[in-house]
Amino acid sequence: MKDYRTKHGTGKQRTQRKAGKGGTAAQVGALCCDRCFAEIADQSLQIQKYVTNLVTYMAGNSRLATAIHVAGMLSFADRMPITSEAIAQSCGTNAVVIRRVIGLLTKHGLVAVKKGTGGGARLTREPERITLGDIYDALDEGALFDVPQFDASHECELGKVVRPVLSDILGEAEFDLRHSLSERTLAEVIELVRLKMTDSCRQAVVAE
Repeated sequence: MKDYRTKHGTGKQRTQRKAGKGGTAAQVGALCCDRCFAEIADQSLQIQKYVTNLVTYMAGNSRLATAIHVAGMLSFADRMPITSEAIAQSCGTNAVVIRRVIGLLTKHGLVAVKKGTGGGARLTREPERITLGDIYDALDEGALFDVPQFDASHECELGKVVRPVLSDILGEAEFDLRHSLSERTLAEVIELVRLKMTDSCRQAVVAE
């Protein structure tokens, strides 16, 4: 027994040698766990940063809300003069931002701009025929969730697997969002705002 151990090593040593030569997954994992866990920890940190940046972007990106606000006000342009300055004041921004939004809506056929006396920007069709999805598409935002993929040379197996999973999940979320927006019309928003304003006026009268 002593000679065998001297020649072949202990059971633990033989297991380690086998793992180093491509043993079981558990054996290989035991030998490289430090590097693997370091990679997983780094990847987890990257994912946390990605989600944090995404939430920050979504919270700060108000272009869709502004564009819907703009379109809603332009729906009344045939009854009263609606200037970019007036819209900007209502949106709490500046006229340059409003003109850029109007330019995007015009580019996608939702708004027509007539210059000169009696001109201005107007919707090209009734609010009932404009969906929030139409307005969203006009902003040319591209993919809502950008999930860069790793190629086969990427060392971390977790990284190569987690990105496609995130891409599928976030892609489904974006599809649901677009579908939801396409189901709601600008006219619905205008009506909800009208009801909200009616309630506010009623409450103001009661308070007086």
